[in-house]
Amino acid sequence: MLTCPLDDYQAWITQLPVGDAQRKMAGLVKFGEITLDSSHARLLHQAFSALGDGDRFSAWSATLLDYLAAIERESALYLMVKRMEE
Repeated sequence: MLTCPLDDYQAWITQLPVGDAQRKMAGLVKFGEITLDSSHARLLHQAFSALGDGDRFSAWSATLLDYLAAIERESALYLMVKRMEE
């Protein structure tokens, strides 16, 4: 669905406000994978929406926002985010 180089991923999520959304997304770096489900959708949607359209990661944010909106519509959906070793 979305593939991001790890360094760029880290730069992308450091744009988020310090707090729960940034901490959740940083779990990928720490643990190697994270699950994004309905309990995270609103929080992450707000955080990534606030980034706006002007940065180099706006396409990634838009893609993630689309999937988060789908999760908000259907709570049985979730995303698995995995770190891939090169």
